[in-house]
Amino acid sequence: MATQEGKTNSKLRGPALDTFHARNYTPVDELKEIDGLYDAPANLNLPIVDVCRVVIMIFKGMTPKESQERLANLRGIYAVENHK
Repeated sequence: MATQEGKTNSKLRGPALDTFHARNYTPVDELKEIDGLYDAPANLNLPIVDVCRVVIMIFKGMTPKESQERLANLRGIYAVENHK
């Protein structure tokens, strides 16, 4: 959000913005990473909101091993839901 002076006020940042945006990365960076995760056929059933969260966690320092574990967990969750 912008203040009246047009400057960003970090106190106005809400939890949604912190959840779905990593500082020092552009939306283009985020979209490229999202596309990269969806390149794997196993990830195609994952909801975009979950993939966005994983991408932001990657940008905030999640290790490749941790991200792969998180994605595997999500694939398991949504595989079960899709077969009910």
